[in-house]
Amino acid sequence: GDVTLVASDDSIVVYSKGSKVSSLPVKYGATSIAANGSTVAVGGNDKLVHIYTLSGTELKETGTELRRATAAISAIAFSPSGSKVAFGSSNGKIYAYE
Repeated sequence: GDVTLVASDDSIVVYSKGSKVSSLPVKYGATSIAANGSTVAVGGNDKLVHIYTLSGTELKETGTELRRATAAISAIAFSPSGSKVAFGSSNGKIYAYE
C-alpha cells in the first residue's frame, strides 16, 4: 500500500496514508534510506548499511549489516530487479552488493 519511510538521527518512522503508524528507534544516525519490496536498507553515520524487513507497517531488524564503507553513508539505491544494492559514502566512494 501507501507506505512512506523516513530516516532521522534516532529513528526510522513508517507512515501509511499520511499518518505515522510505527517507529523504530536506532542508535546510529540514519542518513539515507531505500526500499525494494519488503527489504529496507538504511545507511548510517556509523559507516554501516543496516538491513530491515517491512512487514505490513512494522520494520523488523534482520541483523544484517553491510560493512565496507570507510565513512558515513550518504546515499543508497537498489537495482531495478532488487538483486543489488549500491551505496555511497561521504568521502566519495561507491560500493555495490549482490
